[in-house]
Amino acid sequence: MEPNYHLTAMTDNQKHTEEKVQNVVLFKKTYKELVQILVPMRKQSGATIDDLSVMLKVDRRKIISFENLKKIDLEILLLYCDKYSIDLNLNYQTN
Repeated sequence: MEPNYHLTAMTDNQKHTEEKVQNVVLFKKTYKELVQILVPMRKQSGATIDDLSVMLKVDRRKIISFENLKKIDLEILLLYCDKYSIDLNLNYQTN
């Protein structure tokens, strides 16, 4: 069961905090979904972690950490998506 990170807002400052938490949760969820798409694409292409690290010109440990969701790495995400022709769009809105 997915934990519930929703906070109840009482003041404008608390509402702002609630929005931040929702953004973080949504971002992490989307990030995980992207990684779960990219890893099978790499494997299906026949590329190993070592192959990909050479193609992306990064240390193989960064690829391992990325694929195991150890930490969020936007640079690796963007490079990986470019390699496998996935377009990322970041949308934002202000209130």
